[in-house]
Amino acid sequence: MARDLWHNKTRTLLVIVSIAVGVFAVGTIATARVILSRDLQTQYAQTSDNSARIFGSGLDENFIESLRRIPEIEDAQGRSTVLLRVKNGDLRSNLLLYGIDDFNDIHVNKITYERGERVPPWRTLLIERGSLELFGVQMGDTLTVELPDGKRREIPITGVVHDLNAPPPRFANFGSAYVSMETLEWLGFSDQYSEVRIVVRDGKQDREHIQTVVNLVKDRLEDSPGRQYLNSNIQQFPGRHFADDQIQSMLLILAALGGLALFLSAFLVVNTIGAVMQQHTKQIGIMKAIGGRGSQITSMYLSMVAVFGLLSLLVAVPLGAAGARALTEYVAFLLNFDILTTTTPPDVLLIEIGVGLVVPLLAALAPIINGARMTVREAVTSTGMPVETSRGRGKGEWDTPPPLPPSPLASSVIVVAQYLSAQGPAGTDPGNLDSGLGHLRVRVHRARLVAGHIARLAELLAL
Repeated sequence: MARDLWHNKTRTLLVIVSIAVGVFAVGTIATARVILSRDLQTQYAQTSDNSARIFGSGLDENFIESLRRIPEIEDAQGRSTVLLRVKNGDLRSNLLLYGIDDFNDIHVNKITYERGERVPPWRTLLIERGSLELFGVQMGDTLTVELPDGKRREIPITGVVHDLNAPPPRFANFGSAYVSMETLEWLGFSDQYSEVRIVVRDGKQDREHIQTVVNLVKDRLEDSPGRQYLNSNIQQFPGRHFADDQIQSMLLILAALGGLALFLSAFLVVNTIGAVMQQHTKQIGIMKAIGGRGSQITSMYLSMVAVFGLLSLLVAVPLGAAGARALTEYVAFLLNFDILTTTTPPDVLLIEIGVGLVVPLLAALAPIINGARMTVREAVTSTGMPVETSRGRGKGEWDTPPPLPPSPLASSVIVVAQYLSAQGPAGTDPGNLDSGLGHLRVRVHRARLVAGHIARLAELLAL
């Protein structure tokens, strides 16, 4: 088998590539799906995202503290959010500027510090890392912002942070930055919060329950003197990152393409193995003539397909891991999160092994069984065209093929097969020899005749 694989390099390469295409597609998509879903959700859970945002006026720490005492609320924290414009050459981009009272005690919508100052000094800001590219700035540069009244302020960038819940700048023309409440007041805005972000205690993924809690906050806000309720915002799918649906939709489309690639791979395997069986027709006839059974021939060719599958795994598994890595890093770059998983998940590796071994074996089973069912006469007289066999013959009788000119190879194989199946050669009748010596002469005659045909068969195969 090894010599056949080596001498038919083109065919071997074709089968390996056919199987590897399906393994690569399934491995890349399955790995990307597991990594993206798991790593995004892991980082999202660490941010303690809010269940709802309630906007209003007159929000201060006293009101926030009163909300924390509501049994249905697990946590609450106030922020101020203002929308500014940033001039970047001839272009203008939007900036969401968040005012935070205590940068050392952020427990709702946490941010991760990457470099520079953890707490921005007065009249400075921390910028979200995805906004650096949007505004074309670096840490230490000055960001020029336009206020609602048309005035401009230059604010130095003293630190870089990562906010997973901020709008991805590569999808929207929005950047994010963070300042102290004192800096926000210097820019001309109120020193009170413009919103409160709450986290419900139970039913964090139950939108109706969250709305009920929001109504409690709304009632308390409206009943408080000097305060006013404006509106509220609840995520469409609480407890999940806002981009999770887009990722799942993209992976569903890729999964459909991967399934198509797997189907085409199996189709190529069927055609290629069918061609191999057609090429080995006479070899199958010879194996059957010297006693080979159909199950043995089937096992031999299935083993060959298994070897093809193993070779394809050696190629496709590393390529699938590299493809998944490139895909996940690109998606993470767009959505502004980090890839934490660096190896292929074990369950995906098992799927790849199954696709690389089981699918080719199932695809090749039909052509291999059809080839192994051929009779000796069909195999040695085959011209590459289907042979019509007669029906209703007795056991041990030959099927009748279309008339073909006899060949030395066919004659030799048939005589050997007749001897091995205990059918005497033409012209001998053991029944006419009733003595032990007569039987011995007949056996010697058979042995010599078969030995001659085997020698002739070896000569023909050597040609």
